[in-house]
Amino acid sequence: MPSSLQPSPWYAVNLSLLFPGVGHFYGGQPLRGMLWFGLGVALLLLTVWAFLGAHGNIQLGAGCLGMGLVLWVFSVIDAYGCLSQGPKQVFRSFASQASQDGTAKDVWFSVFLSQLLPGLGHLYANRLVAGAIFLVISLLWFTAVTLFSPALLGVGALLAIACAQLAWQLSVQPEVLKASPVQVGARAPVGRAMEPSPIGEATGLQMVMPVQVSPAPAAAKMIVRQGLVLAVLILLSRSLMFGSVPLVEHWIEPFAVPSESMVPTLQVGDRILVSKSSGYRPERGDIVVFRSHHAIGEDGTVAESKESQFFVKRLVAMGGDQVQIAQGQLILNGQPLQEAYLPEPIAYDLAPQQLLPGQLFVLGDNRNFSFDSHVWGTLPAADVVGKAYRISWPPERNQPLS
Repeated sequence: MPSSLQPSPWYAVNLSLLFPGVGHFYGGQPLRGMLWFGLGVALLLLTVWAFLGAHGNIQLGAGCLGMGLVLWVFSVIDAYGCLSQGPKQVFRSFASQASQDGTAKDVWFSVFLSQLLPGLGHLYANRLVAGAIFLVISLLWFTAVTLFSPALLGVGALLAIACAQLAWQLSVQPEVLKASPVQVGARAPVGRAMEPSPIGEATGLQMVMPVQVSPAPAAAKMIVRQGLVLAVLILLSRSLMFGSVPLVEHWIEPFAVPSESMVPTLQVGDRILVSKSSGYRPERGDIVVFRSHHAIGEDGTVAESKESQFFVKRLVAMGGDQVQIAQGQLILNGQPLQEAYLPEPIAYDLAPQQLLPGQLFVLGDNRNFSFDSHVWGTLPAADVVGKAYRISWPPERNQPLS
């Protein structure tokens, strides 16, 4: 006789906690699931574009992020509603509830708590030692994340292990198995006459009667199996979610503008987004962030710094170009360059320089108050971190850097 554990509303909640709509598929509501899932994907993409896109908007991103969180919460609530016809969930321990009314709480509610914070579900299920261990590990791990962001990659594994261990531990608990009925389809043999019943004559038709039984081995096996499936999904989804942070930092990095060397294009305190794509090829006119060991010594001359510093300047010439500054203008390859972004004419002259392959010439837009190539010479192309493509903060200055 085929058997299956009755669907649990809290298992649907655990699934929808991974991403809106997933629990609805488990709850037998695929159309609602696709609607929630589609809305979640759309808001996620819009949020990413608003925060990281060249023409994005930080206020729009904040709004989308808030809407996404609200969507997530209501998706979880709706997923519970798909299967909420069962016993009501109450906040008592497994043992106390079983002793009072013979009904234990859904094991997946404790797993849900451990999804929120590893160890919390263990404490709720009266697994104090395991709960304390997972809580301590969680606190130490989250502390490490503040110091080393790639540690976020391990959070998914921690959540998956905590939830799988809790499901396995509770799968053999008698009161949990008692409250985990297995549906068995009992069929009368074909061609065999049915006994008369009090409500009427039996017919020769085959009858199927759903029977609720609780074979402990089958229930325990099903809980462990569903726990492992959930743990794998947690590992994949959370690793993707938390792993996106260091991945984004590998491609895009925010920098703060510390000086007035790029006024009026960049103001002191502006937060800029810098694309660090490995395939980036510098072009004239790009605003680039680079590392440099150059510094101004105590006597006002150029000195070498032990530690490299980040600078942001405009790239005006590349290998093979000839650059010169005369009569308040930058002359590139013999032609005066029109630079509408300069606040005032250049107040110094620079003799013609021929750039070799791999050399860059960078100048601040605030030319007369900028520590740049006209002071310390050319910049090796290998020292460029990336191209600044957007001012992301403050909101009133949010704009692309073309």
